[in-house]
Amino acid sequence: MWLLGVMLSAVGTMLAAGAFYQRRGSRRDARRLPPPGRLIEVGGRRLHLHCLGAGTMSVVFESGLAASSLSWRPVQAQVAQFARACAYDRAGFGWSDRASGPRTARVAAADLHRVLQAAGVPPPYVLVGHSFGAYILAVFAAEHPAEVSGLVLVDPLTPDEWLTPDAAQRRIVWGGSLFSTIGAGLASIGVVRYLLNRTGESGASLSSAVLRVFGREADAAVRRVVGEVTKMPRELWPAVRAQWSRSSGFLTMAQYFRALSPSAGEVKAALPERGASSPLEGIPMVVISAATCTRARLAAHRLMAGASRHGSHMCAPAGGHWVHLDEPAIVIDAIRGLVGRERGESPEPPTQTC
Repeated sequence: MWLLGVMLSAVGTMLAAGAFYQRRGSRRDARRLPPPGRLIEVGGRRLHLHCLGAGTMSVVFESGLAASSLSWRPVQAQVAQFARACAYDRAGFGWSDRASGPRTARVAAADLHRVLQAAGVPPPYVLVGHSFGAYILAVFAAEHPAEVSGLVLVDPLTPDEWLTPDAAQRRIVWGGSLFSTIGAGLASIGVVRYLLNRTGESGASLSSAVLRVFGREADAAVRRVVGEVTKMPRELWPAVRAQWSRSSGFLTMAQYFRALSPSAGEVKAALPERGASSPLEGIPMVVISAATCTRARLAAHRLMAGASRHGSHMCAPAGGHWVHLDEPAIVIDAIRGLVGRERGESPEPPTQTC
């Protein structure tokens, strides 16, 4: 009994020390890494919006399932040379406050619309989304087609992909949600921060430290979600470390894992079956597939591009799911083509079959 009491006391001391280490680190992050953009009040929460460049055309970036605005920074800086380029953090990621409740595509699309209105970023918008971000932008465009002048979807999830998950997909959702929750707990007591602070200057080490939180069983599923960690420019690593050190990002990632199937249903409901009139049919669209896509996924991407009369399908020449970090030029060229079309400089978006 005495020994048990000593052990419990030691564990309590360690947990308290870890929580103190985490609080101190979070305060230091807030001082050293302030938001680069503006915090916009939306429904009692502050969402971070970062715009570069100027002009009447606004290019708006939407990130993947667990990514922040940082994942778009290299592309955003290039696009800002010919248009206003705005990236934001969904609630719970980056510098944005966390939100409770389901985080489905429709909820996120409504947040994005309110952020743009409150920040005074007027339409028309060229919307650029990666992976799960395509769900959000499809709903946004279906509900506000008059405000959207173009869509660039980068290796997007397709509605049928998660509409009726099979057993393997249900395990991914369950495992991703579970390990995200575990990650949140470890972040709250400083374990994640401790790992990340000892990764040195290697991007691969940074990614491995994040993935170590989830354990070997979840490595493959989560690696696709946080794969951008290895690819971020060196100057962004301190902010990446700070964001992955907080429990809010892990808890929000769990929310989005659970929202995959409901979100696919929202996209399916927003877009009518083939042959019916679609709210996206008049919006120029470019769908970009990763070089590693399977034939089935390429076919699904071609079908998605076909929702627009001005749709085109392109394939990245190399790299994986994070096309905008592996092959940014193809994404920038697609954006430039849609911006130019809206300005009357280019009659159609770029076309390339694959």
